[in-house]
Parts: sequence; structure tokens; C-alpha cells
Amino acid sequence: MARKKKEAEKPKKGRKTTKKEPQAAAWFKKGDEGLKEKEKLDTVAKLRQEKNTPRFRLKEGEEAIIVFVDDEGFYAKVHQFEMDGNWGNFITCTKDFGPCAVCDTGKRPTYTAHYTIIDTREFEKRDGTKVKNNKILFPAKGSVINLIADLKKKYGSLVGRVFRVKRYSKNDPNCGNYFELASTKRVNLVSKFGKDADKPLDYMSILAPPTEEELRALGFGGTVVGAEDEISDDELAGILD
Repeated sequence: MARKKKEAEKPKKGRKTTKKEPQAAAWFKKGDEGLKEKEKLDTVAKLRQEKNTPRFRLKEGEEAIIVFVDDEGFYAKVHQFEMDGNWGNFITCTKDFGPCAVCDTGKRPTYTAHYTIIDTREFEKRDGTKVKNNKILFPAKGSVINLIADLKKKYGSLVGRVFRVKRYSKNDPNCGNYFELASTKRVNLVSKFGKDADKPLDYMSILAPPTEEELRALGFGGTVVGAEDEISDDELAGILD
């Protein structure tokens, strides 16, 4: 008896899987969540206004000419955190003298030496105004702290010294890690850049540690919403009577 040829099996149709689109971030918030977001935004705005001092930063492959205003170094442990997609937020760590709600989230601070410099680059503001020779904060981290210490040993005081600073790769510190003396002569800060150009920034105000209230408003620490005791039926009845 002839063996019947098996019909070619049709491939089994698998279950259709609907590809889930990534869920967009909610464009609204309700109740306590909305109030907390408002408090957070107000706190960020307040901190930025009080400590609104630009920080020196180089992009990959970028270089700049800077002039040191001071060279002592103001050292502090600093947390950098993201807020609404912006990583340009910094607060001083409080771990050395008390609990730190930011450290408790697993975020580690960076030990940073702060200097005041004149950044000679030209920038354009949102209104189209062009500015240059701005007095700003220079945050040195990691090996750059040692590098600046070596520059002081080599050239003496760095006040008024002019350097060409460059950042070669994205893995390098964003303050740059290559320093080249641009001139053997010092700059007279006041005559070149104007009154008060020789005065360092107020580090005590700019880097003042945040209060517990500010940390809670930023979403670090604080009590759980709804943790209050629920009103009893008798208490409610007494209020409604």
C-alpha cells in the first residue's frame, strides 16, 4: 500500500503579540503628589536664585582660557542630582556633621575643590546679549585637584595666572584635565576685568548645606504621605453635629 505523502505542515500561527508602546510620562499630577511637585519646583528655584553661580564646564574636545582669582581651594563634598532632565543641580553633602538624606538614597557625593576664576569665553544670553570674562566657580575633582596643587608648586601663587584648559574626551573631568600656562606674566585682575574682579566668590553662601526642609522638598527624606492617624467615627460625628 502506497504510503500517503504527508501534506506539508503549515507553520503554526503564533499568538499575535501587541507591542506595547513606552508609556509617556504623565502630564498631570493630583492631590498630594501635585502639591509635592509644586513645593519641589519652588525649592529648586529658590536654591538656584540664592546660589546662582555658574560653574566652569567644558564639552568634549573644548578648551578655554581662564584666569585664577584665588588658589587656596574651598573643599566640600557635593552631590549632583537630576531634576526634570537637568543635571546642573548641586547640593553640599551633610554626612560629615549629621544624617544625609541624599546619601541614604545611594547617591555618593564627590569631594570637590572650588576656586574662583575668570572665564574669558564669550557666551550669548537668551536675550541675545553677548557676555565674556565672567567670574565663575571652578569645581576641581579627582586628579585635577592634584594637578592644580602641582601647578602651585611649579609657578607659585596662581592668582592672576592665565591658563589654557582643555578637555579631551567624555571620560575626562568636565572641568578639563590639561593645563597650559598661556603667559609668563600675571594679569592685574582689577585693571583688566574691573572692580571686585580680584575678590573670590562667597563660598559660604554658594555651598551652604541645604536645610532638612529643602531636602524634603527636593524629594530626599521626609515622612510618608498619608501616615497620619485616621479620624475615628466618633470624632467625625462630633465635628458634623
